[in-house]
Amino acid sequence: MRVFASMYPADVIGLVLVDPVQEAFYPRAQREQPALFESTDSTDVQRMAAGPQGDRAEMAAWDLSLKEASASDLGLVAPVVLLSSPRADLGALGPIWTDEHRRWSERMSNVRYLRIDGVGHAIHRARTEDVFRAIQELRGKSGA
Repeated sequence: MRVFASMYPADVIGLVLVDPVQEAFYPRAQREQPALFESTDSTDVQRMAAGPQGDRAEMAAWDLSLKEASASDLGLVAPVVLLSSPRADLGALGPIWTDEHRRWSERMSNVRYLRIDGVGHAIHRARTEDVFRAIQELRGKSGA
C-alpha cells in the first residue's frame, strides 16, 4: 500500500494501515529479545512454508517488500492513519511492535498514530468501528 501510494499520489486520498509490520521491528526484536524472536520467527516461517502458494510467495519476497516499503516513504504524501495493536500474542516483542509503529509515525509528517488497546493483531475484526472511523476521517480530509 505504501509503495502504491508513493508511486501514484494523485490516485490516493489516504491510507489506513491496520497493524502493519514496520521494517525496523525485525532487527530490533532480534537484537533486544533474540531467543523469543528466533522462536516466534521460526514458527511464522514454518507456518508460511507449509501454507498455500500465496503465503510461500509472500515469504520469498518478504525482504524485498520491506525494502521497497521503506524506500517509498519519501514519496508518501497522502495522509495516513496507522492503527496499532499492543500485540499481547508476541509477549515481550509486543512493546517493540507498537514502539516501532510510533517511531515510524513520528518520522513521517503525514501520519497519525492510534494505539488500539484491548485487541489482538486482527484490529479489523475486533474493532471494525475504529477502522471505519479512520477511513471516514481520511475521506473528510479529501473532500470525497
